[in-house]
Amino acid sequence: MPVEFGGVETPVKIDLLAMPVAEEQRKLVEIKKPRIKPRGATGIHGYLTEEAVTLEEQLSAIDISDGDTPLEIYLPHPFSYLAGEIIRAQRPS
Repeated sequence: MPVEFGGVETPVKIDLLAMPVAEEQRKLVEIKKPRIKPRGATGIHGYLTEEAVTLEEQLSAIDISDGDTPLEIYLPHPFSYLAGEIIRAQRPS
C-alpha cells in the first residue's frame, strides 16, 4: 500500500494482529496458523497472535479518513507489542 510522506510515495506494510478466538466465535473465522481471516473473506488476513492477551487494552485511535469517508484504525499499546515480540523471539525457529 503506497503512502505519501514528505512528498515522497513509499510502500507501507500493515500487519493485522488477532487475539485468540473464543470458542463460540470460531465458526466465524478460518484459522491456518499463523493466519486467521473472517470465513469467506478473500484478499485479507491477520496473524493469530496467541501471546497478545492485552492486544485490545489501551489502544491508540488514529484517524486516516480521506475526504468524506470516515476511517479510523487502532494501534496496540507499545507494551503489548513489545511483550509479543519478546515472546516470539524466545520461540525456537
